[in-house]
Amino acid sequence: MSQQLEYFKEYKEKLKLNKGESLANKTIAEALYIFSIGNNDIGVNYFLLLIRRVQYTPAQYVTYLIGLAGAAVRAAYELGARKIQLTGILPVGCVPAMRTLNLPEPGKCNEEFNQLAMRFNAELQELAGKLNGELDGVVVVYADQLNSVVSAIVANPLDYVMHGKVAVAQDLSSFQFFAPWKNH
Repeated sequence: MSQQLEYFKEYKEKLKLNKGESLANKTIAEALYIFSIGNNDIGVNYFLLLIRRVQYTPAQYVTYLIGLAGAAVRAAYELGARKIQLTGILPVGCVPAMRTLNLPEPGKCNEEFNQLAMRFNAELQELAGKLNGELDGVVVVYADQLNSVVSAIVANPLDYVMHGKVAVAQDLSSFQFFAPWKNH
């Protein structure tokens, strides 16, 4: 995440040189910043690379990742970001690679992985609320991927396949779609 923030700083400086400080600051403040952290951190770095499991319990690892996300948002805020989306993670235990590695039940979703994803998402959603109260003039929203169309496809891919092509679900009423910048 630190490398992306360095790129952001560089971009901001180049924007100031090209457009002037006032327009650069306005552009930075009006842009939408999407943070996506956790999918590989949980699916790969925690469950597949043993070093993290030795260092952290599942709860500690989630706390560690939430701390990184909070620090990254605060750093972007200090650089002028005001519209920020924290994106929840998918059911990592249902992605094809994790199903393959589910030795007790090959081909099935790994519920241990999914439980950690749900815990992470709950804490990420709490972080969004906390940051909204802490940072003046910021709008931080949580985008739920765990209860999304993509999540449904990952969890039950055969329900969305027809003759080798992805079919569109007929009933999307159970999924949460929102315009993050509107009041709900």
